[in-house]
Amino acid sequence: MSGRILIVDGVSTNRILLKTRLAAACYGVSQVDRLATVRPVIERDRPDLILCASQLPDGTASDLQMMLRSTPALSRVPVITITPAGDHTARLAALSSGFDDVLSRPLDDTYLMARIRNLLRRRRDEADLHSAEHSMRRPGLADAQSAYTIPVNIAVICADRVAARARATSLRGRVSDTVSGYGQGDLQQAMQQAPRPDAYVLDLTGDMRQAGLRHLAELRARAGTGHAALIAVCPPDAPDLAADALDMGADDVLPIGFCTNELILRLATQLRRKRRTDRLRASLARELEAAVTDPMTGLYNRRYALPHLHGVMAKASASDGQFAVMVADLDHFKSVNDRFGHQAGDAVLIETARRLREGLRPSDMVARIGGEEFLMVLDGLDLPAARRAAEALCRRIAAHPVEVPGTAQKIRATISIGLVCGPLDHSGPTGSADPVSDLLARADRALYEAKHAGRNQVTQCPSAA
Repeated sequence: MSGRILIVDGVSTNRILLKTRLAAACYGVSQVDRLATVRPVIERDRPDLILCASQLPDGTASDLQMMLRSTPALSRVPVITITPAGDHTARLAALSSGFDDVLSRPLDDTYLMARIRNLLRRRRDEADLHSAEHSMRRPGLADAQSAYTIPVNIAVICADRVAARARATSLRGRVSDTVSGYGQGDLQQAMQQAPRPDAYVLDLTGDMRQAGLRHLAELRARAGTGHAALIAVCPPDAPDLAADALDMGADDVLPIGFCTNELILRLATQLRRKRRTDRLRASLARELEAAVTDPMTGLYNRRYALPHLHGVMAKASASDGQFAVMVADLDHFKSVNDRFGHQAGDAVLIETARRLREGLRPSDMVARIGGEEFLMVLDGLDLPAARRAAEALCRRIAAHPVEVPGTAQKIRATISIGLVCGPLDHSGPTGSADPVSDLLARADRALYEAKHAGRNQVTQCPSAA
């Protein structure tokens, strides 16, 4: 089953026709004839989308919407309201109230199904974002909601520049956003505009009927425009074109031709949705970064470092390449904490991390994998070059004492480094079936030898490849 849909309509023939169409498309269908019976059905069936007649025997679609908004678990369920034919005032009122779409009778099957697919797809995408973000969120880190609306950039794309500028002019002054008009020959310029548009309005009337679908697909596929709000303007006599636009990636369709009032309402709805999903993506990105980052030093942690090392090893194995791995440990670090306190120890760790990061190439990976232990992975280096890099890091750490913030205290720090270069022959003495563990065991053994030999130096474990 591809989703469950609730039909709310006081006219039995309307419900029967809709149920027949939806069931044929493999949707699960529930139906009620009045508001009074809606809540228990919703709580029982948990619909993914609701189709509701604008007028009901005991209320209106707006009453249903108010009930949904008052229930957090239901507030994100998409609602399409169905109005009588030709009632444009009712269309605008419904869009202004925040309905996801307004359809007029008689319903076009092709467009109806495309709109349902579009809204269910959006609901799943948003649910996935919410779920991922919620599962990673740490206590006390809820995002503050913005108290104001940030102005956005809107690009209007038409068959030619003259029409595009006229359309853009009709929007300016009606919205607080920046609106630019482009002919379809200027689409590349529109996509590369800085800052990139937050919304694209593609006028598929006239000469842009078929080309506009290709433009929609390209906008949705590109990394820089894939999360923009995309709205297609379609002629009123082309429900198949409107359906194709939704299936090609449009977030919304204006199916009655270019109507400034309706376009403004649809833009507002899509931009609100975009801001909401942008916040979710940004929050998820922050949580993902926090999950693989050491909070004290800002370096990667073990959770990131070991899979990264595995990837470098796999790449080297496939391409017959080389790489170097260093395990570094601060010398006599316990005595730093014992003599100067943990604040001083933290300062030494933070400064050591900074010097290690700045002493390597941008492509090299540096991670804190233990209390005072660091792991570095340097792709594309052979043993002589890696040894030079490791010795330079030892000199860099020892060159200047570390200053402790808030005091005149300076602490001399040094590191010891165990170095190993890959790829390795894993039939060696460690006997590990895990190549990452095998390599790290060799690097740890080399580090131990550096400590035993007097510290502040590099000891290498020769490659057995």
